[in-house]
Amino acid sequence: MAQRIHHTHHLVPSFFILLLLAFCQSRSYSQDVILSGYEDFLIPLQNASQLVKNFQKSVAPGSLLAKYYSMNDLKLVLAQPDCVGVRIYYAKNSDGSPTLVIVGVDSHNNDMVNGPLIDTGYPCPPFCDTVHIVRH
Repeated sequence: MAQRIHHTHHLVPSFFILLLLAFCQSRSYSQDVILSGYEDFLIPLQNASQLVKNFQKSVAPGSLLAKYYSMNDLKLVLAQPDCVGVRIYYAKNSDGSPTLVIVGVDSHNNDMVNGPLIDTGYPCPPFCDTVHIVRH
């Protein structure tokens, strides 16, 4: 069973790492599914760590490994009426560098494009956790 994090300042980065890992897994879903916001994509730290290690072995040194997003931005996206979760798109900046775009998703599996969207965040590297998920 995954341990719960009791310090709020660790919640958002850890939450996003687990969320990103859950979205990266190849799964087959029907597009006609009604989403509730209570779907369970939690995984134990050991699994999360292995998934991150697998990715990091496949990229060049200095590649984008993660991004930090503020709790406030996430709350703004999630607070939209009928928002039950987020979708994270792999994207590229105009200079070709990788980024992520986060959009709210409603219960009918639609991107909520008229609401707040998140992009920038702090990239890792250089803004990385000193304890890092891979060390577990």
